[in-house]
Order: sequence, then C-alpha cells, then structure tokens
Amino acid sequence: MKSYPTVERCLRELHKIPTGGRGIHWIVEHHTFVPDHRQWQGEKSVKGMLDYWKRRQRAERWTYPPGGHFVIAPDGGIWLPFNDLVLPLNANSDLMVNRRGVALEIVGNLDKGHDTLEGAQKHAVLALTAGLLRRFKLGVEAVTFHRDYTDTKSCPGTSLDRTEFRQWVSNALKWLEKQAN
Repeated sequence: MKSYPTVERCLRELHKIPTGGRGIHWIVEHHTFVPDHRQWQGEKSVKGMLDYWKRRQRAERWTYPPGGHFVIAPDGGIWLPFNDLVLPLNANSDLMVNRRGVALEIVGNLDKGHDTLEGAQKHAVLALTAGLLRRFKLGVEAVTFHRDYTDTKSCPGTSLDRTEFRQWVSNALKWLEKQAN
C-alpha cells in the first residue's frame, strides 16, 4: 500500500502509477461515510477499508473488489490501497464506469450536518482530481459522483454539489498550470 503525505508529492509521481492499459474516461468521487473524520486512524483505517472491500468482493462473488484507487485523508494525505490504477473499481459496471474510471474515496461522512470537505483535504481532493484530468486529457465534465450512477447512495455526500465541485476542479486545474510554470 502506497501513501503520500501531501498531494504535491502524489502529483509528482502520478504519471508513474500504472493503469494496466485501461482507457480512463471518468474520475468518480466517493466518500467513505465510515470512517468519518473522527474515526480516521491513518494506515489502520485504510487496511480496515481494504479488508472490508475484499470481504465484500468474496461475499458478492464479484470479479473485482469495490473500493477506491485513492483514499484522501482529513489531513490531506493520500493512500493507494491497491498500489496502482489497474483494477476497475466501484460505481456501476453497467455504465462501464468501473472499467473506465478512477475512484477517489474522500474520508468522511460528507452528508449535510456531518463532516465538511475543507482545508488540506479539500485541497488534496481538488488538486488530485485536476491532476488526474490532466494526466488522462479529460475535461471537468469527466468528474462524476458515485450517486450519478445509483439512486440508493448520497455518495460523495449531500453537502457536495457536482456543478460547484466541477468549478472548484476548474480552479485547481488553473492552480496546477501555475505550478508547472
């Protein structure tokens, strides 16, 4: 399991993370719901999530586990539970999102009245999303929410609006361009 203490460190190595030849068309935003910000315990939490995803895969007899390619912690740290982007994970395979998407798991319960996406975590989520769009030559319309593919989830949380989120990502793309110059 790889981890990066900052999004800037992750962005410097983003181009090296293998995709297994998968053509990436979407960046799908999720929230963990559990653990939330108060329950977060770093590597211990990521290992717990990974164990849960693998148990669920076995129980459901899925070819691939659910889960996120990236887990973004409340302190802005980034984890890669599977070490790469090879496995198609999460969302809804009927729409090919699993096969053609990268899943970001934002740690927290981002439903209204609970955790808030802010500070270092917000910066990391937006910068990483922008970095992935740049790597795969995608526009902001490629940023989707898990709830776009199901009516049974609020994921990545009712406190987030997709239009506003995409605007934040557009601003993050501009920030990335300034960093490159």
